[in-house]
Amino acid sequence: MDVENDLSGSNGLRGLNYHFSKQKKEIEFMIYRLSHECGKYHQTLTDTEEEQSRLKKQIVSYFMLHLSLTINSHSMIVLTFILRCNGGFTGVH
Repeated sequence: MDVENDLSGSNGLRGLNYHFSKQKKEIEFMIYRLSHECGKYHQTLTDTEEEQSRLKKQIVSYFMLHLSLTINSHSMIVLTFILRCNGGFTGVH
C-alpha cells in the first residue's frame, strides 16, 4: 500500500513528475519568450547604433562643408584685400 501511495498519491512520484514537467514547460516557454524579446531589443539597439553612425557621418560632412565654405570665404577676403592694397588687378606685370 505504501508503494502505491508513493506512486499515485497527491504528493506521490507521478504527481511530482507531472508538477515538474509542467514547471519545465513553463520555464521553457519563458525562455523562448524572453529570447524573442531579447532579439527584438537587440535589433532595436543595432538599428539605433546604425542611425547614430549615419548621423555622425552627416555631422562630419556638414562640418567639412562649413569649413570649406569658411576657408573659401576667408580666402576671397584676403585676396580682395591684397588686390586693393596693390591697386587692383590689371592683368599686367
